[in-house]
Amino acid sequence: LFSEKTSWAQLATLVSQGYGPKKTVLSDTFTLDDYWERNPDAQVLFGLDEQGEFQVRSSAEWNPGQGWTIVGLVPNQELPRTQDAQTAAL
Repeated sequence: LFSEKTSWAQLATLVSQGYGPKKTVLSDTFTLDDYWERNPDAQVLFGLDEQGEFQVRSSAEWNPGQGWTIVGLVPNQELPRTQDAQTAAL
């Protein structure tokens, strides 16, 4: 289902290390190269093309572009909380 080098055991290991799912929409201002720059350790699972069609990463023609949604596992990245969010959580 995924790249030829990825196994279910590897995915389970990533999850046990705190990786979680993340979806990212590509655009003309945020490309696949930008995605890899921001998420160098991501394990991309699949993409949804502009029509919402499921596209497997392992296919030779996999070339996501503007309008695609990329779904992958990324390391847990806790976002900084704003003062308002901290106050609201108390």
